[in-house]
Amino acid sequence: HLLRESGLRVPEACNLRVRDLTLRDDGSVEIQVLMGKGRKDRVGFAGPGFAESVTYYHFMRGGVPPAGWVFARHDTSADGHHSPVGPDGVRKALDEAATLGRVIGLSPHRLRAFFATRAINQTGDLYAVQQLLGHASPNTTIRYLEASPERLREIHRKAIASGADTPPRSSIGRSRD
Repeated sequence: HLLRESGLRVPEACNLRVRDLTLRDDGSVEIQVLMGKGRKDRVGFAGPGFAESVTYYHFMRGGVPPAGWVFARHDTSADGHHSPVGPDGVRKALDEAATLGRVIGLSPHRLRAFFATRAINQTGDLYAVQQLLGHASPNTTIRYLEASPERLREIHRKAIASGADTPPRSSIGRSRD
């Protein structure tokens, strides 16, 4: 749920602590991303499905790990401390889920691109999506976007429906006087 619904980078998701999450009245979760890429802080969000998944995950583990990681490794270090799940662990879990669900090409990057594409298609707000993804430049955000055939059809339909029935007359060869 988290990568698909929030657009977080894998290291950002791995480093989340329970104290970084705030459950909202509507069941969604506000996420404080601390020291993301470029050592920048930002806010992110995830839907109610994420809150339910994390609650179940911690219930099955017997509670929140002592260090407060949202996703902790099941083993402990030599000194008994818990560590967060690492990016390789996330990729391995996604590979296993893709194999079980027979999904080709499932990756953290594809989930982030899915989030970006859906967010821009639903809102049209490139700046907000840029902020949610933690990009410094809108040019970086644009690279994630893919226009679906449905979206292209909708844009085309609006473009031809909103114009006049006749094309504008050409001004080539005319004097402006």
